[in-house]
Amino acid sequence: MSDTNETEKATGQGEGAPADETFGWTDANGESETAGGPAQAAREIVSQIQSAVESMAEKAGPVARDLVERATPVAREIGARAAGLAAVAGDKAGPIAHRAAEMTADAGVKLAERSRGLADDLRRAASGAESDGTATDATSGEAPAEATSDTKTPA
Repeated sequence: MSDTNETEKATGQGEGAPADETFGWTDANGESETAGGPAQAAREIVSQIQSAVESMAEKAGPVARDLVERATPVAREIGARAAGLAAVAGDKAGPIAHRAAEMTADAGVKLAERSRGLADDLRRAASGAESDGTATDATSGEAPAEATSDTKTPA
């Protein structure tokens, strides 16, 4: 870092000094290149490249338009075929979906009937046990072991 600071002090360039923007290309003799040097040749090459690109763009424009015009009917045909296939798939899937919905509804009705029957059986078993004076186990429907009169306690 100290070397950089010393160099800046020696050249008079530092943080406060303006940048040297007087740089230009010079030839081997130390003369700046103006009208007839490599800079002029580079400008000519860039100009030639630019004109070639513009010429190719002008020629490619009609070709691209022609390609788009030819491809448009093909793209439309592909879209029409895809739409037709989607319609056929919808036609075939519709009845299957209806049958599945009907089967689901039937299964739901059967499950509801079985659940109501089970609930009625459990209620009857619970009310019958209460009228006998014995409670029943709600999960198994059997009387608990301590409430049965058949059990004998060892003496």
